[in-house]
Amino acid sequence: MLIPNYSVLLLILKGGVPSSYEDVSESWVFANNETGYVNGDLFYQWFTRIFVPHCGQRRPVLLVMDNHESHVTIKTVEEARWNQIILLGFQETQHISCSHWM
Repeated sequence: MLIPNYSVLLLILKGGVPSSYEDVSESWVFANNETGYVNGDLFYQWFTRIFVPHCGQRRPVLLVMDNHESHVTIKTVEEARWNQIILLGFQETQHISCSHWM
């Protein structure tokens, strides 16, 4: 559970990461790749640097995902098992968005 009014964010940029940002929360984590889209390594960074430290101490934890191929890497699954986090992916591989529910 995140602390209210405390936003942790992984911002993925296409290309390089600028050396400095003004008026940006220190809780933000920056990453980059050639496409600007999430991949297995960036998802692992989000999972280990943001989700695991902020999901609380009670275990097990259930993480429901949209089952995109970038979420399922061996090192992410191993990290989830080590931290007693159950990864549950929907059968469809489409990303979840509010428009699907409307």
